[in-house]
Amino acid sequence: MVGFGTEGKLFIPGWTLKAEALFMDLGTLDATASGASSGIIPGTLAIWNAAPVTTHSHFTDNIFRVGLNYQFH
Repeated sequence: MVGFGTEGKLFIPGWTLKAEALFMDLGTLDATASGASSGIIPGTLAIWNAAPVTTHSHFTDNIFRVGLNYQFH
């Protein structure tokens, strides 16, 4: 995770404004599921032989936040 942010005083006493940004990279996921078995559908001439299904996912996210704070003194 990588991020940056800043906070500064406003012209109104006791109030601050903040902003931050975060980037997350949670990695990848590869998965393979076997296909359906080969066979013949009864009562038809249909024959199937499904190939395995492979997926690849890469998980990332960007988060932006803005806030208004009051500081009690």
